[in-house]
Amino acid sequence: RTLTEDSLTTVYHAWLSHLEGIEPAIFRFLKRSFAEGRCLCGFRQDPEVFPVMKAAYAVGGEAHRILGLLRFTKIGRLYVADIRPTYDLLPIIGPHFLDRFHSQPFLIRDRHYMQALAYNGKQVSIGKFESFKELDQQPEEAEALWQAYYKAIAISERKNPKLRRQFMPKKYWEFLTEMQDQPEAHKNGFEKAIRTQQKIKLEQDQFFPPSTTFLEKA
Repeated sequence: RTLTEDSLTTVYHAWLSHLEGIEPAIFRFLKRSFAEGRCLCGFRQDPEVFPVMKAAYAVGGEAHRILGLLRFTKIGRLYVADIRPTYDLLPIIGPHFLDRFHSQPFLIRDRHYMQALAYNGKQVSIGKFESFKELDQQPEEAEALWQAYYKAIAISERKNPKLRRQFMPKKYWEFLTEMQDQPEAHKNGFEKAIRTQQKIKLEQDQFFPPSTTFLEKA
């Protein structure tokens, strides 16, 4: 028996969450999937399915959001972007940018997991790093134009900070070109990401009491 494509994608995304106890939850999900010979993704109320589906949904949701919030800076011939996501997203978002950049070299640096996706125009790789060099330079003309455009289209009478935070959460402002004049953009995004993971763990513990949790410690 083999797994469906949906099952494989769900398991992969859930694993990229790196949540505490996700490995044994994935094992139970796979064991059940092989035993029944079908995709279990639709059985979200099942206690052996829910933890994996919830983790996969969270990872996929953040990946989708990052695709719209990632900003590149041009350094010579190289385009560089920094992110500080809650989950391990580079393997998911990489193909999106490879398809669009074609032969243009680019680098996406994940400052939470201290890894980077590098593309030299022909080959792509993801590697771990101990530290990243800060991008200390003046904004390129394109960035300056984008900042000016963002301010020009803003209508003060229609400002809705709550709605903006809904679509552009503050935890992502750190590397958003158009938000660099906001004090909140320079707060520690890493601490925010950790708090988000702790919140997810707390919600998990509230849904599953410690005696019955399906994301137990490995």
